[in-house]
Amino acid sequence: MLAKFDLTLSFQEAGERIVGGALYATALYKRATIKRYLGYFHRLLEGMTANDAQVVDGIDLLGEAERHDLLYERNDTQVEFSGGECIHELFPGAGERTPEAEAVVYEGSG
Repeated sequence: MLAKFDLTLSFQEAGERIVGGALYATALYKRATIKRYLGYFHRLLEGMTANDAQVVDGIDLLGEAERHDLLYERNDTQVEFSGGECIHELFPGAGERTPEAEAVVYEGSG
């Protein structure tokens, strides 16, 4: 089925349950992205039904694995610097060491 919109969520009652799904433009979204978004939505609904007085922005949307990935795997950016240079003092040396390397890339053009 062709998606009429970029992303459509639909839900309906099925007895005592609510069932639904997502229809999305595959040119814009990967299946894994939509699954991750649906996981966020599921955790949002779980948080809302667990406590009807819960403030929405207080509900944790990340699962443990994604939280660990974001905080510890992708955010492992600690670097030891040998000298006492400030960051702006490191740029000229980098240009001298690798003059053929691209310094800045903007929207795919170097």
